[in-house]
Amino acid sequence: MSEKQSKKSQQLLLQIAKSIHRTSNLERIWQQTARDLGSGLGASRCIIYSYQEENQPLKVVAEYQQQAMPSMLGWEVRLEECPEIGRAIATLEPVLVDTTLPQENGERYSTLIVPTAYEDRPNGAIVLYHQLPKSKLHREHCPLLWREAEIELVQEVAKQAGSAIASATLYHQLQEARQQAQEAARLKHDFLGKISHEFRTPLNHIIGFLQLILDDMVDDTEEQREFIHEAHHSALHFLHMINDVLDFNKPKTLPLIELELPPTNLHKLLKNLERCAFNQIESKQLTFKITQPSNSRNLFLQGNEKQILQVMLNLLGNAIKFTHQGGITIEAEPITHKVTAEEGDYPNRVEIRISDTGIGVPLEYQSRLFEPFFRVHEAYTSPYPGTGLGLALSKKIIEGIGGEIHFYSMGEGLGSTVTVNLPLAAPCLSSKSAPEISPCLNHKIIPIREDCG
Repeated sequence: MSEKQSKKSQQLLLQIAKSIHRTSNLERIWQQTARDLGSGLGASRCIIYSYQEENQPLKVVAEYQQQAMPSMLGWEVRLEECPEIGRAIATLEPVLVDTTLPQENGERYSTLIVPTAYEDRPNGAIVLYHQLPKSKLHREHCPLLWREAEIELVQEVAKQAGSAIASATLYHQLQEARQQAQEAARLKHDFLGKISHEFRTPLNHIIGFLQLILDDMVDDTEEQREFIHEAHHSALHFLHMINDVLDFNKPKTLPLIELELPPTNLHKLLKNLERCAFNQIESKQLTFKITQPSNSRNLFLQGNEKQILQVMLNLLGNAIKFTHQGGITIEAEPITHKVTAEEGDYPNRVEIRISDTGIGVPLEYQSRLFEPFFRVHEAYTSPYPGTGLGLALSKKIIEGIGGEIHFYSMGEGLGSTVTVNLPLAAPCLSSKSAPEISPCLNHKIIPIREDCG
């Protein structure tokens, strides 16, 4: 290489290094590297692939074009589809190939592929194209159109780019972690403020009703019994909120929720839900319908009945709380799978859907409903009480017994549906094997521990 060419290469390398190390913006690093390197070497095209993991596709994140050419920006390829790029990334060495691009009428290019990496971990690939002159189309060593000095220059640029990409990626990860920590701190602060309000409300009810009795402010025995009942109702509500907080804050070294796995009869579970929901649904004048398979008495869910009932009461209570007109439906449907061609189809799971015509949830909040402490309605004066933990706990219970839980809503004011997919226990269990439990006190729903907002 002549002294003049060497000086030009050094200037180009210095220019690229300065431009990409001045920013933590990944898109700018990619684009400046592609533009400066492509124009500096007079390449027909320079593109940069972003690489993360072996099983993920590479994506074209930046490009430079010398003339009007079809854009490749946003293209995705897998390593098995481009063995030359795969070889460059695997060996961290440059690869020279003779490439034909079909989208450009079969034009042939001498192509240089150089991986970018940081601490021997690849994070991308720089691909430069030189269009082959017609006179060289049939020469055997067309890829040698790239000079050794140019390859060395691209390798140096790739080192700088790999370092800059790694730094920018780390910066963005730290920023994201910081934002997540800030959001977690905000939610915790909001939760503590909310929970102090939620705890005081039932305590004040308990103290107030008991004080009325102690001060002989009751007219007769029936009113005194009503006051005691209201105090007891508030005490249960208070207990449930405390249980939510204590369950969620168990040390990680202990199981968060102790799961027992005796079977739960599907028919009995739905009957308990119906009995528990009756009073609240009637008081709000809502319609209510349960649809279950004809053989529900012979279907047993895997999991403890008390825990599954707790989850279903939470979900049904949410539906009642957020529905002011219309109604609620519960549908249970076995999901079958093919065992063998001879044996036929047999159910191995049951999906329970709780649908309502209530206030729904805006689309942007739905992905966060199962996060601890998250509530759509943040204000302390919200008409919908809740701690923000019930759905998170319900998700842990359902997933702990091998099930799934999902929330769907078309948007605000359009109702919602929660689906719970549960595995069936081993077949041939008689209904007598299912333990009896008391569904709820006085056939009333225990105050809900969670809301969808």
